[in-house]
Amino acid sequence: MLEALLLGRRTRDAAATDDRFRRIGLAHLLAISGMHLGIVVAMVLGLSRLAGGGPRLEGLVILLAVGGYLFLVETRLPVVRAGVMAACFGLGRLLGRRGRLDGIVAFGGVALLTARPEDLFRAGFQLSFAVVFGLVYLTPTVRRRWFGPPRRDLAGPVAMLRERSRDAIAAAVVAWVVATPIIMYHFGILSPLTVPLSLIALPFVTAVLGLGYAAMLLDPLLPSVAATLEPVLRGVTDMLLTIAQIADATPGASVNVIPPPAVWTIGMGVWTWVWGRTPNASSRRRRRVVTVTGAMLVAGYATVGVPHPWRPALRLDMLAVSDGSSILLGCGRERLLFDAGSMSHPDAGRTRIVPALRRLGVRRLNAIAVSHPDLDHYSAVLEVVDAFPVDAVLLTPAFRRHARRDTSGPEAFLLAALRRRGCPTETIVAGDARRLGGATLRWRHPDRDDVFDADNDGSMVVDIDVAGRRVLLTGDLDRDGIATLLSRHPFLRADVVELPHHGSAGPAVTRLIEHVDPRYLLQSTGPRRLRKDAIADAVAGRTRLVTARDGASTVIIDSRGRIRVRTHLGRPRGP
Repeated sequence: MLEALLLGRRTRDAAATDDRFRRIGLAHLLAISGMHLGIVVAMVLGLSRLAGGGPRLEGLVILLAVGGYLFLVETRLPVVRAGVMAACFGLGRLLGRRGRLDGIVAFGGVALLTARPEDLFRAGFQLSFAVVFGLVYLTPTVRRRWFGPPRRDLAGPVAMLRERSRDAIAAAVVAWVVATPIIMYHFGILSPLTVPLSLIALPFVTAVLGLGYAAMLLDPLLPSVAATLEPVLRGVTDMLLTIAQIADATPGASVNVIPPPAVWTIGMGVWTWVWGRTPNASSRRRRRVVTVTGAMLVAGYATVGVPHPWRPALRLDMLAVSDGSSILLGCGRERLLFDAGSMSHPDAGRTRIVPALRRLGVRRLNAIAVSHPDLDHYSAVLEVVDAFPVDAVLLTPAFRRHARRDTSGPEAFLLAALRRRGCPTETIVAGDARRLGGATLRWRHPDRDDVFDADNDGSMVVDIDVAGRRVLLTGDLDRDGIATLLSRHPFLRADVVELPHHGSAGPAVTRLIEHVDPRYLLQSTGPRRLRKDAIADAVAGRTRLVTARDGASTVIIDSRGRIRVRTHLGRPRGP
């Protein structure tokens, strides 16, 4: 955990800690971001002022601190965003310009968007700038409303501590109110205890950063002094972990919710601005309108957004198509079909997949994802598109390369047929993400420039995050693809995994199962492969759902993260 806090490095054993902090709304304490850099800048700025440095020296110190910090930590996008804003502030001080903080933040945002305009729609960018603007513009008003104007003429440590605590409470509440709608929209999580937990944990994080960086600087010069700081660091870190464990075990610390629509999220942002800028001196009528409007927004969302314990957060249906694959994902009213094909049944779409989708209540598909260019994974796509409105068909770069290379082949035929039907297609690669109801789908493989000798190695791999659980769909991923996936994502974990290539056995598949360590395995296959069942030893001790044995199978993850499975032909047998 010390490496995560100080350097942003993630170890394989840190996944459980990361999940715990994310559930209780304290992920920002572990993720190297603007808060950490702000603490570091505040520390060096305070030391510079104690030494009697002027504004220009302060600016130089800030620039050096930002440069050194970015050199030490793993440089990721949140750190770059914070570094740009801090560097703009330091440069202004160095040049003798006392620019307004909001202007500095705005300049940093424009610079970042000029380089990466797509960041405007990413959660990290929205959270970084929305929270900073909230702290700048809303915190002073909220502070005066609750505690009166700040007093800087206080004498005595107790009075000063009380005053700083009031500032911290106002800032924590504003940050939570600003960030919560954005977090709900992007991640489907509501953390009601974030404010008190942040106030409790922040002193520990500040102590770890201060002592940790001091130890790193002292180690080359005074190693004995640095060594004396290590037990203190460990003790503070252990206390922080204990706080997180207690909070995570507290009922209601984390609630999985259905992500609200963008209109509601924007509306809450506007309401937050009006609420934060409404002073006590405002008329009673204005305050009443603000209060009633906020209550209506919250009540309107609560009637449909907070899931009941028995409402599924995700339902996965693996259809029985024999030698092929077709998996339906359902979150709320949204549906995505992962693959749709079969080699055993040329008319699988008309006789199996479409009737099954209708029985499952499908009226529209948000997307069909084709894992790779093998017919047993897309032979029924056109029948599905003819039967239901489909917003888009998602394809890999390899699928399009096949179509360009062989203009008379089945891939080119499918693309032409989709164009004639007016069904959009999208190329999707590693790093892309989509929301499906309360679930987040992240594509882990392949990268845009990946080229493999075998089509199977370029299969889509989709990592589904919902209600604190993970589902991994792998298509026909094979040896080289598995090796590439695990090298790029060494901490990949999942509770439910689709067995690659219909359950083909081999050292690479065994390594994938051991690495990801799922409890449930999905195998869509025909009876011939099941008779050999070469993979039985590799899946021993896990629950395996096999279409050739169990028929169509269903996995349900409820809003509390509990997993239930059922099969068409009876209870699942393991392995």
